[in-house]
Amino acid sequence: MLICRYQGKITFVKKYYKNQINSLKHSKIVSVSLLFFKFGIGEVYFKCIRENLNKILREKIMKVEQLLERYAAGERNFRDTDLFRADLNNVNLAGASLFRVNFFRANLFRANLIGVNLYNATLIGANLYRANLSGANLSGADLTRADLSGANLSGADLSAADLSGAILSYAHLSYADMSRTNLHKATLIDTNLSGANLSGADLRDTKIIRVNVTEAKFVLGIGLSREMKEELQQQGAIIEEMPKEPYASRLLSLM
Repeated sequence: MLICRYQGKITFVKKYYKNQINSLKHSKIVSVSLLFFKFGIGEVYFKCIRENLNKILREKIMKVEQLLERYAAGERNFRDTDLFRADLNNVNLAGASLFRVNFFRANLFRANLIGVNLYNATLIGANLYRANLSGANLSGADLTRADLSGANLSGADLSAADLSGAILSYAHLSYADMSRTNLHKATLIDTNLSGANLSGADLRDTKIIRVNVTEAKFVLGIGLSREMKEELQQQGAIIEEMPKEPYASRLLSLM
């Protein structure tokens, strides 16, 4: 059990609401006093929760509006900003530095994020449906269970990113750097991976259906069965590195 303090009164927080309190703490916006000892529950607790949730909503809206105003004024550096569950659908932040920004469960539906820097950003469960992330830096970003359906990620850097459980159906990932990317249990249906680099990527239990893999590299891919390797190779993918010609042989050929 956790305790919520409101106007000098103390009441229990039921386990059912524990996740709400944790969300408030995670948002880094509202400080909820948590104690470990006392009893009783009633209207005071619900007032406490309602007040804090309303405060989060107001401050989130203000934060998004301020960010867009600063962007419109020419500012591009928004590193370490907390945009937890923010509504940013159809927003234009092209070229912005969003280094380590918290986009946990944020709505980025059809957002223009061309060339943005999202290095080490948190995008867990984010909605990036049809978002434009072409040329973006998503290296080391956490996109666990994110929805990237129909997103444009052509030429993006996704090296060492976590895309476990993510939806990448109909996404465009041509010539994207996906080396060492975690795609465990990700869904790739009708996805364009032509020319993409998936060397060392974790492909365990990844759903790969009707994917364009022309000239895509799967060298040292983890979790690929022999049958899948053969199928990908038949479709134009590069599964193994070509053996390098010994130096002595090359020297003799020049003589």
